[in-house]
Amino acid sequence: MINTNSVAEVYTMQLLDHSPKLSPCLELPTLMAPNLATLLKAYASVFTTSTTLPPPRSHAHHIPLIEGAGLVKVKPYRYPHSKKAKIECLVEEMLNEGIIQTIRSPFSSLIILVKKKDGSWTVCTDYRALNAITIKDSFPIPTVDELINELYGVAIFSKLDL
Repeated sequence: MINTNSVAEVYTMQLLDHSPKLSPCLELPTLMAPNLATLLKAYASVFTTSTTLPPPRSHAHHIPLIEGAGLVKVKPYRYPHSKKAKIECLVEEMLNEGIIQTIRSPFSSLIILVKKKDGSWTVCTDYRALNAITIKDSFPIPTVDELINELYGVAIFSKLDL
């Protein structure tokens, strides 16, 4: 959340473009098995770099909160004045790309700038306050052993199979 002149601006993520950006030609190594190359070309859209959020699912996402939990309103972190322009620039980029949109919500979570290995900056959202009042899932992700057993006998698979 960025606080400018005592007016809080809150952002949320929303899918605006449902069509994936497909590359005109999927470049494959020349020494690849023909059946694997055919499979990769048939599902080329799976391997494209996404520029939007996932498409709508059969059910809406919902975060179940603990009974009687209040709203999450966290005081913004202090950040150096030199970082203010960078935060505003990154937020503007995300707005233009359709990754986030302006909303009026009683909930707010903090953002922080994290420096990447290449020297650029990325925005991270601190959801610890929201996580503290969220009802935990009673059906956790299966263990690695269970996932590997599911792959028994499979000749070709990807991390998507997990």
